[in-house]
Amino acid sequence: MDQFENNTPVQGDTQGETSHNEPEQAPIQEAPVQETSARETSAQKNGQEKPHDDVFAEHSFAETQYRQTSNGYAQNGYAQSGYAQNGYAQNVQAQNAQQPFDPYQQGADMQYRSMYSNNGYVPHSPYAANQGQQGHAQAQQQYAQYAQQGGYVAYPTQGGGVPPVSDIPQKEMKKSSKAWLIIAIICLVALLVIVMLLLAAGHKNDDKEIAGTPSGSGVTVNINVAPHPADDSLYADKETGLFTTVGAAEQVLPSIVNLYGYTDTSIAAYNEASGIIISEDGYIITNAHAVEDIKRFKAKLHDEREFEATVVGIDTRTDLAVLKIEADDLVPAVIGSSDDMKQGEQVVAIGNAGGFNDTVTVGYVSYVNREIQSYTNYPITCIQTDAALNFGNSGGALVNLYGQVVGIVVSKYSSTGSENIGFAIASDFAVPIAEDLIEKGYVSDRPRIGIMYSLITPEYAAQLDVKPGMLISEISPDCDVANTDLQKDDIITELNGKQILTAQDVKNFQNTAKAGDKVTAKVYRKTITGEVTEFEIEFTLEQDK
Repeated sequence: MDQFENNTPVQGDTQGETSHNEPEQAPIQEAPVQETSARETSAQKNGQEKPHDDVFAEHSFAETQYRQTSNGYAQNGYAQSGYAQNGYAQNVQAQNAQQPFDPYQQGADMQYRSMYSNNGYVPHSPYAANQGQQGHAQAQQQYAQYAQQGGYVAYPTQGGGVPPVSDIPQKEMKKSSKAWLIIAIICLVALLVIVMLLLAAGHKNDDKEIAGTPSGSGVTVNINVAPHPADDSLYADKETGLFTTVGAAEQVLPSIVNLYGYTDTSIAAYNEASGIIISEDGYIITNAHAVEDIKRFKAKLHDEREFEATVVGIDTRTDLAVLKIEADDLVPAVIGSSDDMKQGEQVVAIGNAGGFNDTVTVGYVSYVNREIQSYTNYPITCIQTDAALNFGNSGGALVNLYGQVVGIVVSKYSSTGSENIGFAIASDFAVPIAEDLIEKGYVSDRPRIGIMYSLITPEYAAQLDVKPGMLISEISPDCDVANTDLQKDDIITELNGKQILTAQDVKNFQNTAKAGDKVTAKVYRKTITGEVTEFEIEFTLEQDK
């Protein structure tokens, strides 16, 4: 009874309008349910075939619903049913008496069967006990005709009872459902076994996979990672002390300094350069053009320590300078002989290239003892190399494969169509200058005449109608040359018998002479009236500090 409380239909009037007033309930009489054997006998008496058990199994009521008399499915109708209490049985009987069930309305019959089969009854059923004897007889004849034509198989009942329902269809459905469930489980287990076998085969092939398989591909890659070889591998020949390029770089990197110059502000560096620690007490060699006119310097070491550096000495002619920092535990570089270098020998350049500290590049010696002009147009001796050099490399190290510094990087040759031409001041040329700067603050024996001059080339001299040479514009009073007859606007045409025609002639004299040497000079003088006088003077060269 409880299963129908929420599904009890509401009785409607003949116009189809819904009424909310339930009629009085008719008295309920309980009738016994006919046994299956009795129904089968009735069917035989009427000359009909034994009903097939599975004809209405798909659309019929549940077995328990037919056989539970407490739910009211007795021969005489819906006894004890909630529908009987609501007067539904009487209404259905009256309607069936007026409109006998049309067995050809198979669609409607099936629709009602599906709508109400869950609630325990089928309206307009030819087997309903409340249709009356006439409707029942007519229904039996019609269903007998359908049975002969392959339609419905008749289920005759005695006394208008409810048609029998066989146990076989539902049991077969249950068995079938269980069978399909078992099959599905077996398939699933088989699928899982196949997947596990495939994964196991994939793991066996992992060792054959190459490195670089894209991540997320589901394939495990074994990358061969080995520790770095021992320090012995840094040597190309341990007996001779020849390093590989890696070993050479490791020997010198702790001695490299990154230099930052500051002018008017300490917030941002004015320039960046490189330097090399050449002594344990903090002396650093670098280029003069990197430190000239700079007020303060910061030195950053390879171990990330930073110190303020001071200028010890600058030699603009050779483009060399020495700075000093106050620090402990410094690692000075080992200086080698540049004269021992050979063309084709491999070298390593280390410096603050482009602002990137401790940058290492590798190249070869292109030329030994190449003479070039410094930024002040004085000749300096260099090693030419094809190692990559950039802004910031100035003052850095050029290292041979014995881990020795053989050059101080000075410049890169820049010209359209020219590549890989760089220069480092030769160590044999730079060391004496650095030693003088450390000991004296200047380069010893560096000669100084004590004059300011302009060079008159032969071409320009022809225009002025004078002789070519050094046109004097100023004479320093503290020099010995001031004690001679030399005057402003005079022209020195010869020094120690060498004619002065170009700037290189002057440099050659300075590079060969020493402070304290006696010099004889030939002088040309022309007055405003055009009077010409030539004479010689003699003076002592001063120390250039």
